[in-house]
Amino acid sequence: MAGLYIDVLYELEQYDWRNVRLSSEKFIASSPFRADDDTPSFFVDLREDSEYYGCWLDSGGTDPEWTSGNFTKLLSYLMDVPYREADEYLRHKYENDGDQEAPVLRRVRLSAERPKKPVLHVGLLEEYHHDHPYLAFRCISAGVQREMQTGYCQRKNAVTIPWFGPNGQLLNVKYRSVYGKKFWYVKGGRPIKELVYGIDYIYRHRCRRAAIVEAEIDALTLMSAGVPALATGGGVINKEKAAVIIRSPIEEVFVMADHDDVGQALKREVIRMLGGDLRVGVAGFPKRYKDVNELAQVEGLQKLGEYFERRKLFKKFLY
Repeated sequence: MAGLYIDVLYELEQYDWRNVRLSSEKFIASSPFRADDDTPSFFVDLREDSEYYGCWLDSGGTDPEWTSGNFTKLLSYLMDVPYREADEYLRHKYENDGDQEAPVLRRVRLSAERPKKPVLHVGLLEEYHHDHPYLAFRCISAGVQREMQTGYCQRKNAVTIPWFGPNGQLLNVKYRSVYGKKFWYVKGGRPIKELVYGIDYIYRHRCRRAAIVEAEIDALTLMSAGVPALATGGGVINKEKAAVIIRSPIEEVFVMADHDDVGQALKREVIRMLGGDLRVGVAGFPKRYKDVNELAQVEGLQKLGEYFERRKLFKKFLY
């Protein structure tokens, strides 16, 4: 049975990229493998008739394992899952025949302007009105789960995390497997690179101060501790995300970054991109925890809130 095709560009748009340049032939950006790549040296082939369509090259890379490869390999890195899980994700989402040697890539023509993805109908979430212990086990309170309309997809064995706009419109939905790190987004949603998770919470409560973290789970954890929070949805903050935050009621934002290279790079970028418009600082926590959710699981939500209360504003910004 012939398989369906994969929209490579759409999949790429679900992640944050730095210094993006897009043409009909290439998707060019700073390398996702190197936080210090300020001059774009990474590209994905978008040529319609090329046998290398969907393949990528990092010309500045020094690790032979990550200088080039196919699209599935790149996606496995972006999703932070094994190659096999990325392959299964593509087959599952696009309904490719499991007997195929590899998922087929759909070749798409780029128009001069790519229209915004439409707003999703909130009725999409009705199917997911089911409970699952996954989020509660991760210290997410029942009240926060209700407010942020998280749920559970029984067909896909995944918790659902809706992304809303400032006015409460449903713009995307993230699915996270309850059996591993695999995650994906609803087809047809607004690109995550344009969105900030939790911005609807900020507008609803007219918050003047908030924490900013990388992952939605971390933002939900902070909300459960009584701390308004936003998530970038990845290790990058770009101009679109910064504009969403600057336009919001927020006057002070405090970074609670993961304790890895990506998290620390995100901290510097938040300070650089928001420091000219908002008061920006850091709320630190012990390095023995990789993120705020791990902290909450070990020390509890009350202790997490106490760490946020020790926040400090920066007097000088890192440009």
